[in-house]
Amino acid sequence: MPPKLKGKTQKKKKTKKQKDGSGSIEEQYRRAALEVDVLQDHLALRRHVTRRAQELKEELQEKLQVLQSDIEGERDEKQAIYSEMTRKQRNLELESSERIQSLEEEVAELKLKLAKSQNELRTFQEESARKAAEKEVEITDLRTEVENMEKEYETLLHE
Repeated sequence: MPPKLKGKTQKKKKTKKQKDGSGSIEEQYRRAALEVDVLQDHLALRRHVTRRAQELKEELQEKLQVLQSDIEGERDEKQAIYSEMTRKQRNLELESSERIQSLEEEVAELKLKLAKSQNELRTFQEESARKAAEKEVEITDLRTEVENMEKEYETLLHE
């Protein structure tokens, strides 16, 4: 590294490019042809990029249409499933309510039968108790009669 100069700075001499205004026509033609070639290459590249972008756009539009049709199909399927489930739910609710109603009727019927059976049982028990009481009275009467007969027999025997 060169030593630093204190206070003084070195000035670089600027060299001016000389414009060659007196260039030959061939040189100008060659430059213009080169510039035209560069511009044509640039245009060709842009055309290529544009075509590729359009192709990608078309592919994406096709994919979008496929996806939209898939979504529509899924919506239709979802709607069909929802309708089917709603129908099944209604059928199940109807069957459940019918089953509940039939069971309630059966319960009411069984309660009536139970009440009737309980009444019959009470009547039977009361009748049995009455008959048992009658039998007891008869037995007591018979015992009394037997005792009386025994007493009479004893009195007859003692005489």
